[in-house]
Amino acid sequence: MHNVLDYGAVGDGSSTAADTAGIKAAIAACLDGDVVQIPRTSGFFSFDTSGGQSDAAVIDKTITVVLEGTVKATTGAVQANPPTVFRVTAAGV
Repeated sequence: MHNVLDYGAVGDGSSTAADTAGIKAAIAACLDGDVVQIPRTSGFFSFDTSGGQSDAAVIDKTITVVLEGTVKATTGAVQANPPTVFRVTAAGV
């Protein structure tokens, strides 16, 4: 199991750069069949999507992501194209 905290994520609600890097690193470390754990913390994990799709965490293998707690997507303002929280596609799509 790859816990994002072990890869530098903090989950305190204000460490966006560390959270983004830690989540991406945990996913990158996985082999097919591995598990990424995003645990419940006293704060929340923040992921930087200011660069749009180019900042996405790409999952290009078969893994399980365990999200403990509540998943929220906030934009700070109403947008014509709100951010994609999760986008799942089949291989080759």
